[in-house]
Amino acid sequence: MLNRVIPVVLVLAAAPCLAQQELYRQNPVNSVGGLAAQDARNPGGLGWFAETADNFPALAGTTVTSIEFWGGYARDLPGPTQGFMIRFYQDNGGSVGPLLLDQDVFAFTEVEYYQLISGGNILRGYHYTLDLDTPLAIPADGQYWMSVTAILDFGGSAPDSVQWGWVAANAGVNPPPANQWFFSPGNFQPQSNDVAFVIKGTVGGSTCDPDVNQDGAADQGDVDYLINVIAGGDNPNNANADFNNDGAADQGDVDALINVIAGGQCP
Repeated sequence: MLNRVIPVVLVLAAAPCLAQQELYRQNPVNSVGGLAAQDARNPGGLGWFAETADNFPALAGTTVTSIEFWGGYARDLPGPTQGFMIRFYQDNGGSVGPLLLDQDVFAFTEVEYYQLISGGNILRGYHYTLDLDTPLAIPADGQYWMSVTAILDFGGSAPDSVQWGWVAANAGVNPPPANQWFFSPGNFQPQSNDVAFVIKGTVGGSTCDPDVNQDGAADQGDVDYLINVIAGGDNPNNANADFNNDGAADQGDVDALINVIAGGQCP
């Protein structure tokens, strides 16, 4: 039997259920390139010929939602990089272990942070930021590995081919050093340095989406939508009526949603 739900009017400001924060950082050296990491998908190109990964510590309950990293090109022409292949791995005794998550991300920012004049050419290093299309939920405390691979034409029919490299971090940040394979897929080998990156995400508690009506905002409309679904109304977005995950769709779910929209933690 459906429990009674009391209609409410939400007057509190919308806020995310868990705030994103910086979880880990390895700062870059001033450079215009580094360890090769590239997938050339152009016709006749070299294909995926290099991958670089580095480790970072993380706690259970953490969700990685976005990253930053630094890289550059082996000549004065910048890219154009189409996107990045982002992979996360478990640790295997201080080296890259089983794959956890693999995704291509094509929305990113690229901002120049360093220049070097070489042979009359201006070589440039870039700072990149991107949001993960699929966040990574950390299953247990420990070390994890992330690889960043530029999706960038190289060889074959690609005009103005350039090679992308991941900029080094300050020495000895978080041993062991970065691992790389080069024309030997999956055969990761330790390198002489770490690489530069930032991990961002949420910590503690579970994650949830208060935008239950999927209109892009967490507000009164979501409360009204959930009440209607619990009362047996249409649910075109397939929202979970048991928002607080207690096994029943009732007033408690409405209260939990209001709390999350107001800035509280997810149930």
